Amino acid sequence: MVALPDIRKNERRNVLGAFLTLFGVLSAHVIAETARDALFLGRLPAEQLPWVYLAIAVAAAMVARPRAGAREVGRRLLGGWLLASAAINVAFWVFATPDRPWTLYLLYTWSGVFGTLTLTWFWLLLGELFTVTEAKRLYGVIGAGAVLGAVAGSGLASQLARHLPAEHLLLASAAVLALTAAVPTLVLRRPEDAPSRRPPLSLPEVRECMRTVVHTPYIRRLALLVIVSTLTLSVVDYVFKATVAAEVPREELGAWFASFYLGLNTLALLAQILLTGAVMRRLGVHRALLLLPLLLLGGAATFFVIGGLLGAVVLKGADAALRHSLHRTSTELLFLPISERLRRHSKAFIDVLLQRSAQAAASVLILGAVALGAGTLGLVAVAAAFAVLWLAVAMSLRPHYVEMFRASLRGGMLASSRDVRDFDLNSLEALIRALNQGDNEVVAAMEILAREGRTNLIPALILYHPSEDVVLRALDLFAKARTTEFVPVADRLLASDTRPNVRAAALRARHAVAPDPERLRAFVDDPSSLLSTVACASLIASGALDDDEVRSTLASLPRGDSAEEHVAILTEIALQPLPLFEPLVLELAASPDRHVRLAAAEAMGAIGSEAMLPPLVAMLGENALRLRSRAALVRHGKGALAYLRGALADESLPDTVRLHLPRTISRFCDQEAADILMERLLEEPRSAVRFKILRGLGRLRADDRGLHLDRRVLREAVSRDIDGAFALTRWHHELVAGAARDPTRDTTGHELLTALVQDKEIQALERIFRLLGLMHRDEDFEPIYRSMRGGSRVLRAHALELLEYVIDADLRGSVMALVSDLPFEQRMVAGGARASAPGGYEGLLRELAAGDSSTLASIARYHARELGLGELPEGAPDPAPPDRGARRQTPWYAALLPKEPDHA
Repeated sequence: MVALPDIRKNERRNVLGAFLTLFGVLSAHVIAETARDALFLGRLPAEQLPWVYLAIAVAAAMVARPRAGAREVGRRLLGGWLLASAAINVAFWVFATPDRPWTLYLLYTWSGVFGTLTLTWFWLLLGELFTVTEAKRLYGVIGAGAVLGAVAGSGLASQLARHLPAEHLLLASAAVLALTAAVPTLVLRRPEDAPSRRPPLSLPEVRECMRTVVHTPYIRRLALLVIVSTLTLSVVDYVFKATVAAEVPREELGAWFASFYLGLNTLALLAQILLTGAVMRRLGVHRALLLLPLLLLGGAATFFVIGGLLGAVVLKGADAALRHSLHRTSTELLFLPISERLRRHSKAFIDVLLQRSAQAAASVLILGAVALGAGTLGLVAVAAAFAVLWLAVAMSLRPHYVEMFRASLRGGMLASSRDVRDFDLNSLEALIRALNQGDNEVVAAMEILAREGRTNLIPALILYHPSEDVVLRALDLFAKARTTEFVPVADRLLASDTRPNVRAAALRARHAVAPDPERLRAFVDDPSSLLSTVACASLIASGALDDDEVRSTLASLPRGDSAEEHVAILTEIALQPLPLFEPLVLELAASPDRHVRLAAAEAMGAIGSEAMLPPLVAMLGENALRLRSRAALVRHGKGALAYLRGALADESLPDTVRLHLPRTISRFCDQEAADILMERLLEEPRSAVRFKILRGLGRLRADDRGLHLDRRVLREAVSRDIDGAFALTRWHHELVAGAARDPTRDTTGHELLTALVQDKEIQALERIFRLLGLMHRDEDFEPIYRSMRGGSRVLRAHALELLEYVIDADLRGSVMALVSDLPFEQRMVAGGARASAPGGYEGLLRELAAGDSSTLASIARYHARELGLGELPEGAPDPAPPDRGARRQTPWYAALLPKEPDHA
């Protein structure tokens, strides 16, 4: 049974307009072709055909330079061209007669030029109206207009040819064109969300278009495909017409051609209805391209066996059955991945100049073969050889076709970062001048110089700056850069500055680059407790004391009375980490002050003791401490990684901590880290943690493309998430539809439930794409996902097309159904998912209340009480025990709900 075409409401106008335009153009063209062939072959020998092929190529090159293709192909331009063509056909009706042979040459040439130009402009216009996804769905329907038009035209020509001379068919052709001219102008409309047209700054010359074709691998192969197919079909057309002219009486040619074209176009119509849609859906564009050359090879084999008029009819039938239906649809789809600018530059050049040049080359080949005495069998052998080459070129297109979509998505994504360019002299001068500006400008300039490894360009005299923030930052940068030019200025600050923070920072920075235990001893008893603390800590860390002195100094080390003093102690310990500092670091790590705990994390990472691992893992649950504690854990090495493995498997840890374990594990950047995350991927019950695991695996894979990830585990995970995503899609659809059917369901609980389900649906889709990215290491799925979620209609279509080509066949159907814009029921059927919950809306709420998500279950039970449905059964308990430590005890949604629903 033939599936009905899927035409959306907003597409109907343009589909109808395109269908009618193509119907009228092909009807008129077939009628004119019938008259042309009958008049030409009835008066002139078939050996003259190669000469008119040459004339068509020259005329097309003169009339349709690439400038025409680069101009805007508007509806009015196409309508005006059809009207002008109708007038030209009337002129030929008046002047083209058998007693004027030169007019027959002109008529044949005009017919070829008209067909080429009109169809090129028509498909260019359609490329602006439809995306590639829409085109794959709709071009088969639109292409049926061409086949139906050809059938109608050949049927009308057949009837007229029985009663009228052949030249009167030109008048009928002109009438059809005149009627068709109104369709594109009055019916076709650009979509509202289509990008605005940008007229080209300049119109391309032939040389520029040729460069575009030659230097773009995909367009180059596409051009070669058009050239080879034209060579093949031109030879086939000559063999057919030469055979017909030799075996059919001249007085019967008009009626014979009309009847033949009617039968042939009827066959093409059946192929369009029964074959095109199914082939495009099941085989795709590239396999569809192979059918016509394979059919021509079969026709050539038939001609070799039986020869004569019947062999020529079979050979031409193979051509005509698919040329204007499946083959034309497939070829036009190949142009859609090309950007609009490149398409305008290349399509007219390929379809007009290259195609007609190939026809001219075929004409020269035929003339040479005839001059050498070659018969039709020899020319059929040449056509078969061209068909084999055609197959080879078509098969080579696929990887370049996919790459064009990748390039389109990359071009549609904004770069998230830019490389910092090397400084030139002017940039350095600007930064040095900034050191004389306000405090913020000075600090920013120093940061940039330090980041670029130019700390030596910061003058030591900056330490006399009146701003304490500037001086502290400069001392820190000098110490990290291990430069000593600032030491004399630091000594002056120690001797004369009155600010405790500045003196402490000066002593710390000086000790970092020029250790001097005697100078440290001089500040142990300093009146400033902060400076005394820095001196004691630095002295112990310096290693200049024996064991008794260390114990004595450690015992007398002031714990400090302020957060600044605690930070100073921990900073010194981080610079010289010794095991004996461990109790003090653990004590200070419990401080309520954020700055102290940040310094403690740094010190714990430096000491590297196993006792530091539990507090460092606990710090992952705090935003302000997470990066510092994560870096500290990485400094611990393999011991920390083993501890993190156990922590990730411990479901009793607070969610605020467990959520950040996967990304922390990924910072170890090795195969063991990947194995830890992979072994937890299928076992982890919480979707949020699974998402973090995928992010961690993505980071590992980005850092090391050769990382081994078990494909079986990834496939099982993506299959599970696909099932979950379909369930979420169904829930969301039923919630929305349920409120639409009964407005009393549109309550606070319903709004929260719908929003949460939709949010989970988006998360599930992102997990699927992250898993696909891990399965296909050579493909970047991020631009595909982003283009589908927030890109333009064109980028979304390109993303869908690329996705269909890169994912595995066993996952393709369900993934494409999940992300497509098909109606809900069709998506569910295509994905093999259930389309509705048993028991209607109440059954849906029961399903949600009994599910694994405690959040969804709670809101579903609340919503049921809102509707007076009573208490629903409890869902599955959370996998973790009740004691969650730092986990929030009140769910996030509780504050949004009224105290009790109205029906409670």
